[in-house]
Order: sequence, then C-alpha cells, then structure tokens
Amino acid sequence: MPKIVSVSRRTDIPAFYADWFMSRVRAGFARVRNPFNARQVGTVGLTPAEVACLVFWTRDPRALLPHLDELDARGLRYYFQVTLTGLPRHWEPAAPTAKEILPALHALARRIGPERVLWRFDPLVLADEIPPERTAAGFETLAAELEGAASRVTVSFLRGYRQVRRRLRALPGGWRDWDALSEAEWADSARPLVAALAAGAAAHGLKLGACAEPRDLGAWGLPAAACVDAELIGRLFGLKLPAIKDRGQRRECRCAPSVDLGAYGSCRHGCRYCY
Repeated sequence: MPKIVSVSRRTDIPAFYADWFMSRVRAGFARVRNPFNARQVGTVGLTPAEVACLVFWTRDPRALLPHLDELDARGLRYYFQVTLTGLPRHWEPAAPTAKEILPALHALARRIGPERVLWRFDPLVLADEIPPERTAAGFETLAAELEGAASRVTVSFLRGYRQVRRRLRALPGGWRDWDALSEAEWADSARPLVAALAAGAAAHGLKLGACAEPRDLGAWGLPAAACVDAELIGRLFGLKLPAIKDRGQRRECRCAPSVDLGAYGSCRHGCRYCY
C-alpha cells in the first residue's frame, strides 16, 4: 500500500534541502537513517505508486515552488503545512519574517489551492513579553493576511521539554510551561486565548485545530486535529487510507502513519522552542 511521506518533522527540507529532495524524487527513492540507531538506514520509495501523499512541513516554501510543475508531472500528490508565528525575533532568530513569507503563501495557494495550504501558528507561548492578548492580536493580524490563502490553522501550546527549557534560559523575561499551570491558571490564560483564536479563525475562513493536545478543548472552540491527515488526503485526492493513528508519535498525536525523511539537527532556523 502507498505510504504517506512526511517531508519532514525532522528538519525543514523545503527551505534548505529542496534540491536534494528533488534529486531523490528523480532517483525514485531516498535513504533515511534511523535517529535512534545510526547504523540502521532504510529506503523510502518516492514514486507515485509508492507515495500516497507528500506532506511538506516548512517555514519557507519558496525554494520548492519552482519544482511544483515537476512534482505534478510525475503524478505526486502533496500538501503544505507552513509555520508562521510572528513571535519576537529572539525566539526564532533565523526564521523568515511574515513579510517575507506571506507573498509566497498566496502564490502557493493560487498554484495548488488554499485547501492544500495549512497554516501552523505553533507554538502558543506564554511569557512576560508575550501575554495571551498579544498572541491573540498577532494571530488576528496573520489570519487577516492569510484569508483566502489557507484552509485551516493548527496550534499547540508550548511544552517544557528538557531541550526546550535549556534553550529558553537565554531568553529575556519569564516563560511558562502550560502543563505546569494550575487548572485555574490554565483556564484564566488559555480559555480567553482559545476563544480569541476561534473567533479570528472563523472570521477569516480558517478551520482551527489543536496539535497533540492532552486536554479536550473542543468545548472551548479548539478541537483536536491531525497534521498528517488521512481524511484530508482522501478528500483531496480520492484515496481510501486506513483511519488509524501513527504509533510512533506522541500519545495525543492524531496523525496517520507516515515515514519521515531528513535528519534531526539539520534545520538552520534556530527556533528556541523546537522540540
């Protein structure tokens, strides 16, 4: 059965390795090293018969845009997830700005349709310099800019994983791990933020969803979502894919099974919150 190929959770292939990726498409396969066992190298087929859909994860799709005609001509199916947060520069020091990326997102939507362009406003940060009202205002601004260029928006709350805590020590001002808040603090901080996000998304024609969220926030206006979405792929491309969860992802993740390309530690955006 054809597989979903994730390009990629591990690194930003469209931004930094588009030429490498296209060389592998032309070869019909890519080699992938197991991140937990460097001696184990697998092969991922990249022919249309072997790929149900390519799911591109990126902060900057511009380097891949000139190759879309070739991907289409080869019969490969794909959609894009593009992260755009508007966070202060020291949180994501080498990531492109919204001003740089928004024209490319509109060009992408004109080329493949907004239903194949998904916006990631991720993560939701709670810090002294980034209170919920600032996040809500930034979301509203970007949602307005993206109206008609994306079909949905996915968010998640910043979690204090060990590697994240280490990087964030260097940033000015305190930040809070959402999971370390009391239920009362969570409700006071998250409930109005979620309400504002839901209202902003609805106002600009975006479907809002949460990535790997352990709390049930559907009643607040933030239902769980799958980033690698078998239902979406089926609807876009007329495929019937199994409605099962990827057991290799976090417990709360709702993504369909996929295989990732690329290698950890090779992204050059330098985002402090990267997992």
